[in-house]
Amino acid sequence: MSVDYSSSILARKKIYDVFISFRGKDTRDVFTCHLYKAFSDKKIKVYLDEESLEKGDEISPALKKGIQESKISVVILSKNYAMSSWCLEELRHILQCKEMYEQIVVPVFYYVDPSHVRKQQESYATALTAVEQRFHDEMDKVQQWKKALTAISNLSGWDSSVIGSDSELVEAIVKDIVGKLNRISSYGNFKGLGTGVVQAMSLNFCELGNDIDLDPLVFKDMFSLKFLSFHGRKYFDGTKKLNLPQGLQSLPGELRYLCWENYPLRTLPQNFTPQNLVELCLGGNKLEKLWDGIQNFGSLKILNLEGSKNLTEIPDLSLALNLEVVNLKSCRRLEHLPTSIGKLELLQYLCLSFCSKLQNFPELPSNIKYLNMEGTSVELVPPSIEGIPQVVNLSLSFCKNLKSVPTSICKLKSLKELGLRGCSKLEYFPDILEPMPNLSLLCLDYSGIRKVPASFENLVGVKSLNLSFCKNLEFIPHNIYNMELSLDLSNCSMLESLPRPLLNGMPLGSLCLSDTSISQIPDNLFSCLTLLLDVSLSRTNIRKIPESIKFSKLRRLYIRDCKFLQSLPELPMTIEFVDATGCSSLEMVSNSLAALTQPLKLSLDKGGDKFGGIKMSYPGEEIPKWFNYQMEGCSMNIMLPYNPNFMGFAFCVIVEPDEYMNMAFPSLECEINVKTIYDNERHFQRSTGLEMFFHQNPKSLQYVFMTTFMIKEDSFSSAKEMSFNFRIKGKMDIKRCGVRILYVEDAKDFGIGRFQKSMLEQLHYFQVSPSKEGTLVRPLWFMSVWGLRTDSLLCDSTASFLEIVLHGDLNSNDYQYDEEFLVYASVLVDTILRARNQLVNRGKEFHTADIGVIPKPQARAQQILVLILAKKAGYREEKARKTKPRFWPDFGAFGRNF
Repeated sequence: MSVDYSSSILARKKIYDVFISFRGKDTRDVFTCHLYKAFSDKKIKVYLDEESLEKGDEISPALKKGIQESKISVVILSKNYAMSSWCLEELRHILQCKEMYEQIVVPVFYYVDPSHVRKQQESYATALTAVEQRFHDEMDKVQQWKKALTAISNLSGWDSSVIGSDSELVEAIVKDIVGKLNRISSYGNFKGLGTGVVQAMSLNFCELGNDIDLDPLVFKDMFSLKFLSFHGRKYFDGTKKLNLPQGLQSLPGELRYLCWENYPLRTLPQNFTPQNLVELCLGGNKLEKLWDGIQNFGSLKILNLEGSKNLTEIPDLSLALNLEVVNLKSCRRLEHLPTSIGKLELLQYLCLSFCSKLQNFPELPSNIKYLNMEGTSVELVPPSIEGIPQVVNLSLSFCKNLKSVPTSICKLKSLKELGLRGCSKLEYFPDILEPMPNLSLLCLDYSGIRKVPASFENLVGVKSLNLSFCKNLEFIPHNIYNMELSLDLSNCSMLESLPRPLLNGMPLGSLCLSDTSISQIPDNLFSCLTLLLDVSLSRTNIRKIPESIKFSKLRRLYIRDCKFLQSLPELPMTIEFVDATGCSSLEMVSNSLAALTQPLKLSLDKGGDKFGGIKMSYPGEEIPKWFNYQMEGCSMNIMLPYNPNFMGFAFCVIVEPDEYMNMAFPSLECEINVKTIYDNERHFQRSTGLEMFFHQNPKSLQYVFMTTFMIKEDSFSSAKEMSFNFRIKGKMDIKRCGVRILYVEDAKDFGIGRFQKSMLEQLHYFQVSPSKEGTLVRPLWFMSVWGLRTDSLLCDSTASFLEIVLHGDLNSNDYQYDEEFLVYASVLVDTILRARNQLVNRGKEFHTADIGVIPKPQARAQQILVLILAKKAGYREEKARKTKPRFWPDFGAFGRNF
């Protein structure tokens, strides 16, 4: 409900909160008495004519005074309200108060149609006919009453036919009146505080029902006011405001803080002396200028004029020498800054973003730290930019006219973030002639860059380089691989080739080439980029992936919609995710199935609650033969020999989507029922998202989806019979399904060896911290696949690690090793001992050709553990021997038959 407020209503003394106008015969003993009680319960002071005898045709002076001294009038328009000339005259006077004092009037249409009141129909037509006959000599008065009825019916109010019961209607009215009174009280306090004792004043526009007009002398007597805040929803159209129709004569000279959002005037009062002002915030205002000439803003630290759409100039700030923050964001008519801004030696933050008419780079003080010029019309950054050496953040993004950045930008040694996103006319990035150690974020996406300079390698601190959507980019230097960062070249449509890496061990960590014109990958890319973890080649024209990928540490490979890709090479043992959706020419992927057997960290972290390990999908109609249990349809039942070395499952399904399927990411669910050798039964449910998306007509296509699921449930280890039921959420049919049970022995084909599950599981508990900077490492892969972080091993190969652990002199200075190295060493020795004894006890051979002969294994393991303890506690070796570490393995059962 919309209501009007004004300062004039508050100029009159208000004794009552609410005046109730009603026809006593209709509502006194029913609705009105309940409403009166509800008001009283809320401590709302009500003027109610208890007698309401309607003596004569004129209302009494006391009743008129009661109306005038009430903040709100509630008019209950019942069926016979217009039968009473008393009520009609009361209504006329109420509406006069509304016009003269902008009193709030709330009509209640009590079982009458508002249109009948407006048009004087039905009972109101009958009543007014009788009134006209009675007052045939005073027809002017009758016409005024008719106009009053029409006027009251056009006000927003309450309709009993809409609300429902009387009790609900009473509750709604009381809630509405309480809200209005709170707002009136808030503004009343604001007006009433106009004295010399007030030091702070705050008003939230969101609490206003409508705009408020203020007197130009509203602050005249507030000479002690220090804090003034008029705020609300930030600069939105439709926000209620404080208006100054007659201007503003003055502001208190003692003000320290002035916040007036949507300030309605073109300038501040000319006689305002702001020498004490510390913060000035006039966001979203109608200012054209602040003041004429030079003002003494000697105390001012923060100047915020954000959203001043009409502001054309900033005055001389020569005397505002304490300014630290200036925010001129979205001052769209501002064309230049005063030269005095360059003299503000304490200025640290300057925001000029989206000052779209600002063409020249401003003169800046040397101490500035944050400079935001996004969306301005500057064409070049001057070489003098090196004169702000302390700048930390420099944003020039979306400067559509920017053509040049000087080489002197490399002098900004404190710079951490540089934004050049969307600078479409910037074709060449300057040579970086010196290292910029602190620059960590460089945004060049959507820019006009044509080539990346070789000097980019001096950006030694950048960890993420975003060049996506650089439509003109054609050249990348080979030394880009030397940078330890994530490189995003997606949607660089002119980029047709990559440089060939020149060295091994290049540290690039992530490479995104999606939606480029790349058709060939350098054959040594994966063998040289040994730290590369993520590669995206989606929607490129590549025909093959280099065989060297199997020697990499790659974890995630995205080749979605590579229409010309015909085969996948053998993937590395570290792979976790492959997305080959939409590779319509892909024919051979079986050599990559080795990846599906790996017990990845993901499955251990998930604790067996969900599918883990590898997910792979591609168009096809056959389940690979490696899945030794296969069935038509979506279910199967298999009998199993006893094998305690159970590790998990690999699943494969052939799915055919319905042509109306519109789910982007359907999910695969599997119910597993297990019967054990102990005649126990267990039931499990697992689900995983299918990494597929069908862009084109899917009806004619079938897809192969594979995933692994690692688990450490004893029920599976003792299983003799299992049943699997697969289903897909979404309109897809499962045509065939396949399962392979994974045992520790299966890992032999993939180089893991004959380690028993119980031995490998203990490795999971040895989590360690990352390696020191600059250490060249190659993880011991059979530890890493069980969740161990092996990047702290100070060895350059698995072979050298084994050599040091099994044969090296641990006290020699020839080897560099730390605590983590020794932990791994002890675990390795203990694992080998356990494996040897278990295999020997089962009558099987223990081949040591690949690891050499272990001299005195028990003593060797103990020696390692003693050194670990000594290193951790800082003890001498002799003292360390007397203390047993918490992770000391049990050697009692080992070594006796070695």
